[in-house]
Amino acid sequence: MSRCVHTFDWYCISHSCLSTVTVYISHGCLSLPSPVIWLVVSEMVDRSDLASYPTCHPPSALSQDVVTVFQFQSYVSEHSVEDMEEHLLQVAREAVFAEGLSGGDSERCLKELEEVSHTGLCPRQQTLRALASLLSHQDPQLSEAAAAYITSASSHTPFRSKAVDCYTQAVWEAGVQTQRSACAALSCLQAVESLRAVVSLCDSADEELRHIAIETLLTFGEEGRLAYEQLDTMPREMVRLGTRRGNAVTTAF
Repeated sequence: MSRCVHTFDWYCISHSCLSTVTVYISHGCLSLPSPVIWLVVSEMVDRSDLASYPTCHPPSALSQDVVTVFQFQSYVSEHSVEDMEEHLLQVAREAVFAEGLSGGDSERCLKELEEVSHTGLCPRQQTLRALASLLSHQDPQLSEAAAAYITSASSHTPFRSKAVDCYTQAVWEAGVQTQRSACAALSCLQAVESLRAVVSLCDSADEELRHIAIETLLTFGEEGRLAYEQLDTMPREMVRLGTRRGNAVTTAF
């Protein structure tokens, strides 16, 4: 992999670098499924469509004017890649983990949650959303295990940072079930930085979603309680993080 990082002109277009990556993966990691390979390549070039439908996009889908050395180097830096083969195996393990959580087999889900440490995850959106979806699972043992997993992972900064971003974004998306799951996950993370997004759900027409949003606010400590107290006294867009001063409430706009 050093050929890809060190021997190219920084101003050149690196289609040959991509070819080197592809050949390396194909010959050095024969056990890796194609979707894993395309997931990594798609992230290098910021092409989520390739990650979603890897089998629909042959290598020719990436033309010479798409992949640059800067993009490759950015990916390596962002993920702190020192050993590309080990990194790819890690991605593959996470893909198997996410697949296990999404497969509908409760026993397998519980086993995955027990055996896979959050410190070994990147984590990617597919993984985070699969975890969140389990929070509303009809099997209470599974939903509790998922909640415990996310809560434990909240102490791991790399996981928490990506999870808060993912779930806050999901709160703004259409789809009540997606919003419920995201809101519940933010509660597990005690993600007070997502307060504004959670407050927006307190006016939802869906009673269960409103209830989850209010419960989530109350897990955000003093700032969450202040926001909850303001729900009936001011417009939602004016509810912000605040602090108490004596008997007064100071709202930051």
